[in-house]
Amino acid sequence: MAPDLRERVGERRPDDRLVEHHVGARVARAAHERLVVARHDDDARPPARDIVVRGHLRGLPAAARGDDVDALGVEQQPKHFTDVGDVLDEEHPEPLARRISSPILHTLFSPSTTGEADAEWVRSGRALTRPEGRWSTGSLVNTALKRTPLYESHVKAGARMVPFGGWEMPVQYAGIVEEHRAVRAAVGCFDVSHMGEFEVEGPQALASLQRLTTNDVAALEVGQVQYSLLCYPDGGIVDDLTLYRLAPERFMLTVNASNIDKDWSWVREHGAAARWRNVSDDTGLIAAQGPKAEALVGRLADRDVTGIAYYHFAEGRVAGIRTLISRTGYTGEDGFELYVAAVDTPRLWSALLEAGRGDGVVPIGLGARDTLRLEMRYALYGNDIDATTNPLEAGLGWIVKPAKGDFVGRDAIEKVRVPGPRRKLIGLEMADRSVARHGYAVTTPVASPTVGREGAPTANTIGIVTSGSYGPSVERSIAMAYVASAQAAVGTELGVEIRGQVRPARVVKTPFHPSRVKK
Repeated sequence: MAPDLRERVGERRPDDRLVEHHVGARVARAAHERLVVARHDDDARPPARDIVVRGHLRGLPAAARGDDVDALGVEQQPKHFTDVGDVLDEEHPEPLARRISSPILHTLFSPSTTGEADAEWVRSGRALTRPEGRWSTGSLVNTALKRTPLYESHVKAGARMVPFGGWEMPVQYAGIVEEHRAVRAAVGCFDVSHMGEFEVEGPQALASLQRLTTNDVAALEVGQVQYSLLCYPDGGIVDDLTLYRLAPERFMLTVNASNIDKDWSWVREHGAAARWRNVSDDTGLIAAQGPKAEALVGRLADRDVTGIAYYHFAEGRVAGIRTLISRTGYTGEDGFELYVAAVDTPRLWSALLEAGRGDGVVPIGLGARDTLRLEMRYALYGNDIDATTNPLEAGLGWIVKPAKGDFVGRDAIEKVRVPGPRRKLIGLEMADRSVARHGYAVTTPVASPTVGREGAPTANTIGIVTSGSYGPSVERSIAMAYVASAQAAVGTELGVEIRGQVRPARVVKTPFHPSRVKK
């Protein structure tokens, strides 16, 4: 490695530009992530560069992310669906090589070519490497990736691992379509141990949560779960979460993985009267989802799980392991989310996969998790909702309860309620096989698809795609997008600009796929 490589491949500079590269995982935030970058020429300090990162810049407003941001998705045609964008280096080496200086990339990511000093630089965490002979995203982001208790299980199973929200997570095992359909038809197991969990208790716990969250916590009975939001004073969304009432004065919040630090600071600042404990590192979480999930979990549980209603939970033992058994999920199928001690997670994972062999159980990666939730129109923080989003725009008014009294963001949200939001999150169905991805412009329809050429029809931009992919269960290309409220009615003909062409689309009723949760 060249002596000046640490100068040439170093930390992000203020004038560098972040460029999304087809993964759909939040792996970089411009404000406080260090990036390992590659030079474009022989100058020690090249001019401002486009830095390829693989994942959504999910902490940024949509406008800041730019047009090169794609959702966690698939190749443009369904037949290529098992490949997620360009993340598979062994199948798509050229696009990345064209974007950066490949000799430096190969030197940086091949430990056998580094000297001892450079190896120490790698070990220090200032560079991100991939072990030789193992698949990797080749991510150029130095994020000090965390690993769940199931990391070794994923690697042994041959999972393709990618950075996601600061974690190294499986994007797929056998293939996204296969895994997606297994959940719809039978049962799949998801590692969601990267999610964050906060416990709060004490006489002021209820009052603190009423002040912090948009939903009415007082309506929760012990053993019940509630979907809710944390909001900023201006009505923007800090995070979406699930809230568990463990006891009259004890609760648990489950928050998004990449928001753990931000959320922890927020709840401590605005709920200081209660006693808080961040138990994220001590908690493992496995989701068993699908029509056969109840039978699978029931065979291993020491209690009757059929009596646990939707968005309720009970404590028990599963495979002999103390478990909080929650009838919740992110797929639209029946199933459970199983909270256990982190150290017990591998044992529970193995027990579920072994006991479910006859049911056709398979491990499921992030890719299928994304397509499953998209078919249900479930919001993904950083794509469909973020700090720039008012809950009413996102169709989340049903979890905003102003009648309960004051809470952070209440006034700003209510100011939008009376006149109605100027934009709305809608469902789109593409008229052809093209795929609308995150960041693509939504336009008025045009007779000719070509945009920007002399004599071509003009397409007026009226919105932006937030999530999009091919839906394996609905067998259509589908998307979620914000559009002006005047164009949000079901049946409205619109367009999506894809690589310089406006492709026809239509506003459709959501969810795209019917819910089959057990209520």
